[in-house]
Amino acid sequence: MYLATFGWLFIDGDRDMKNFIFGLALVIFLPNTSSAEQESMDMLNQLHEGVCKDHRNPDLCKRVVGIIMKGVKQNDDIYIECMKNKPATPEDAMYCQSAKDVRSKIDTYN
Repeated sequence: MYLATFGWLFIDGDRDMKNFIFGLALVIFLPNTSSAEQESMDMLNQLHEGVCKDHRNPDLCKRVVGIIMKGVKQNDDIYIECMKNKPATPEDAMYCQSAKDVRSKIDTYN
């Protein structure tokens, strides 16, 4: 949902988004040691640069990619909390369902 909203930012949206998501997954799943952390940060920065390098406004692209990444992280935080604890209110249940829906949509990107 949120990822598709910013599709206009990418020159070749499908290919760049696939590369971005693949690279992001690699960064997230790398071991958590200090050298691995630096490598993860370097890889994330290179990925960020690569996705936006051919964009007509690379700074805007990088900013939006960062916002998308924060949104995905926030959605994951909500999803994880929903898996740990049963929603206490109808509003919480709505947020949990929304988080599940976003994850399902992200899963459709290949």
